[in-house]
Amino acid sequence: MTTNDTLPVWDLSPFYKSPTDPKIKSDMSLLAKEYQAIQKKYKGKVHELSGEQMEALVEIMEALSLKSGKLGAFASLLTTVDTKNEGYGALQQKITEWAADLSKYTLFFGIEWKKVPEEKALRVINAVKNPTYKHFLTHMRAFAPYALSEEIEEVLIEKDVTGWESWERLFTQMTSSFIYLFNRKKLTQSEVMKLLSDPQRVVRKQASEVITETLFERKMELTHIYNTLIADKMLEDKRRTYPSWLTGRNLGNKVSDKVVNKLIESVTGRYDIVSRHYTLKRKLLGLSELMDFDRYAPLNLSKKETNIPWNDAVAIVQSAYRDFSPEMGDVVETLFKENAIHAALLPHKRPGAFSASTIASIHPYILMNYTGKDDDVMTLAHELGHAIHQYLAGKTHGQIGMGMPLTTQELASTFGEMITFSKLKETVEGKEKLALLMKKTDSIIATVFRQTAMHCFEDAVHWKRRKKGELKYDDFCEVWMKTQRAMFGKSVKLREEYRGWWSYIPHFIHTPGYVYSYAFGELLALSLYKLYITNPHEFTPTYVALLKAGNSDYPENLLKKAGVDITTDSIWYEGLSVIDEFVAEETKLATELGLI
Repeated sequence: MTTNDTLPVWDLSPFYKSPTDPKIKSDMSLLAKEYQAIQKKYKGKVHELSGEQMEALVEIMEALSLKSGKLGAFASLLTTVDTKNEGYGALQQKITEWAADLSKYTLFFGIEWKKVPEEKALRVINAVKNPTYKHFLTHMRAFAPYALSEEIEEVLIEKDVTGWESWERLFTQMTSSFIYLFNRKKLTQSEVMKLLSDPQRVVRKQASEVITETLFERKMELTHIYNTLIADKMLEDKRRTYPSWLTGRNLGNKVSDKVVNKLIESVTGRYDIVSRHYTLKRKLLGLSELMDFDRYAPLNLSKKETNIPWNDAVAIVQSAYRDFSPEMGDVVETLFKENAIHAALLPHKRPGAFSASTIASIHPYILMNYTGKDDDVMTLAHELGHAIHQYLAGKTHGQIGMGMPLTTQELASTFGEMITFSKLKETVEGKEKLALLMKKTDSIIATVFRQTAMHCFEDAVHWKRRKKGELKYDDFCEVWMKTQRAMFGKSVKLREEYRGWWSYIPHFIHTPGYVYSYAFGELLALSLYKLYITNPHEFTPTYVALLKAGNSDYPENLLKKAGVDITTDSIWYEGLSVIDEFVAEETKLATELGLI
């Protein structure tokens, strides 16, 4: 049995010894001087730089990013595992304000570079030898039509410290500190969410009611935070003359509006897959209606112990990655040895899971909340996929090459889940195989279809805010239910209590426009997995090379080398066909077992 005492926590000593380490202050002071020096030497002269001089400047800026990123990552990781620690929060705010102030000294670079005439800029780019720097300079100019003056850009940076970033921090602190009273026990959000997959229906229903009640009690604050942030985005987008609320996100993701629209159209056009899966699940559970709190219910077809000890989870995931690629297996081993994973459950720890890339000279850090469920094994596999991608890209292309766009950020994580799932699938048969398959399909539907429905919600409320003005709590709820019902159809009955569940989702707050990248990455991963099954020996080195490429080129170009063309409709249909096959397989197996 896994206990909290046996679960790993981070070792942040590669950054600093402690939050009071005197080196933090000295590094901040030294970096301030270095940032000021770069402004003094280069401001007003970017248009005069040769290719060689430009390359030298980008190299200096990358080095500064590495040093400042070390400070930011340390403070952020500290706060994440104890959001109520005032000392950690104060340090993070101090570094956030310091970083915002420093960024003003390099703000000139992007503004001046975007104003360099096209012919001159192309000569400079062509003369740059480092391919990652070459791509960095090319992509920066894609934002040229939406650039503002240096004075305005500086004001926006200063404003974000007490604006967007402050509201974002408040949301995280609030939701991380929510206490959910379940049978007189005080549970964190991570703990109560896990109860939605409890075998007992009464437990699932009660957990959903507790979640609903808690969110409703804080609806005023949660609604105000979201209203404020989408209004903030609206005003900045208007100033930049972005034609859409999603334009900036798509530019950052390095994909066209056309590609994203086709992705959304393809997924929403196959909502029938969702209905077929949940209709089957309802029959297997023996229910007359499948309620919203039943979606993640286990089938209970297996008599095996559902609690998976941490060491067993580690062994499963390590084996899956090493069998696929020894090089990737080595990265996983390094992360475990370096204590780069925080899995323990703590009262004020942020819920959910992520892999923080931190900086290229150290390694990524993974956060998760391990409760011993088989879902947690897949979460570990997922976050390790992120970490492997970040690690390999950072070691190959440095700090700049490590910052993948969201569209390819989810690729390695979802592919990692697939190879782990395939390994687990080989070890079971009959009812156990059906239960595993159904759970995996649950997960894929959540990643592809639910995230797409969430994107549709986000898209609708951003446009509605711009047309109607400030939205009421009920406005958000109405859109939420409409977009959720479109996905589930008649296969899942959504109670009115479910209408406020939009309010706890952090991606809407932290990264507007993020969620479609989950569907993007999952469908890409499924398409690549088909290629892997067809020719594993040839595919594996190609795939590892893709991860190492990181952010060194546009996703379209990198993926073409791996045999995938994201500019065609077929890529999404290919990925959706895999999910379709999953549902067909689970239906066939359930029929053969005489369960339906």
